[in-house]
Amino acid sequence: MNFMEIFDIQSNVRVCDIIHLFLIGGDDKIYFNLSTPNKKGYCDDYILKCERIISKSWAPYYESNIKWIEEECSDESGVGYLTLII
Repeated sequence: MNFMEIFDIQSNVRVCDIIHLFLIGGDDKIYFNLSTPNKKGYCDDYILKCERIISKSWAPYYESNIKWIEEECSDESGVGYLTLII
């Protein structure tokens, strides 16, 4: 495999995998956004916004594969959110 072939690999990382990573670290006070890309490939169509990872709102999306992850800054100083794009 060469470097350019890495971009063609289909992601097998699910929403529950990312949530699990933070939970095994002992931190449940993490907030994520969940989005789908629009036709231009941008993530402005939020499904969940600033949702705590232990919220039941995540349950329908646990098995969804993540296409990519983006970091967003909030209006609060020094606060950022990860957006999981499915």
